[in-house]
Amino acid sequence: MILSIDTYSSICGVALFDGEKLIAGNQERVPNRHSEVLLPMIDSALKKAGIQVDELTGVAVISGPGSFTGLRIGVSTAKGLCMGSDLPLISIGTFDAWGELVQELANEGKKTEIGILIDARQGDWYGSVFTHNGWEKPICTDLQAWILQHPEVKTWVYESDQTLSGHGKSWLNVYDRLHDHHLAQAAARIGFHRLKNGVIENLHEFEPVYIKDFIVRVPANPSLI
Repeated sequence: MILSIDTYSSICGVALFDGEKLIAGNQERVPNRHSEVLLPMIDSALKKAGIQVDELTGVAVISGPGSFTGLRIGVSTAKGLCMGSDLPLISIGTFDAWGELVQELANEGKKTEIGILIDARQGDWYGSVFTHNGWEKPICTDLQAWILQHPEVKTWVYESDQTLSGHGKSWLNVYDRLHDHHLAQAAARIGFHRLKNGVIENLHEFEPVYIKDFIVRVPANPSLI
């Protein structure tokens, strides 16, 4: 059974997946409180499933990009659980997890490409594009998510949830508008299959994927979200 952890944004979420169905899952919007609620949330999920940490087969964690503090809390917690119970750690990129969720949106809207935008604050945005190969699961066309600057994306954010930009392409601002989608559940499903294929991380070397350097500055414009 896979435990997954999502702390990349103001959402804190966990899920337990046994390869066939979701056993337990919960998420809350907890700005700046991940360190307070994450461990109790994990404990609650394990109790609901009736298992202990050492009965898990692995721990999957959203590894970024995203909130610097949130990612550090999620990754350090996942590494601690793995080291304490000799479990494998599976890293799930933020865009990989979103790709798992938005494929249904793409199918319904008959889009050939889906772009994901995440507010990186201070005028920056993380973005990545997924394409379809027929009806197969979408793949990421750019594995290194890039930062999109504020002037290039504000119209996509303001106009609608799915503003068209180019033929067959739909951009989604996922920071707030799709917050009810459970990213931890998507991470658990991906983590189960990656573990099955032996795709795990080195516990001592693994770090979150920040992409953007941590710089404290006063933004020129207030955040859009």
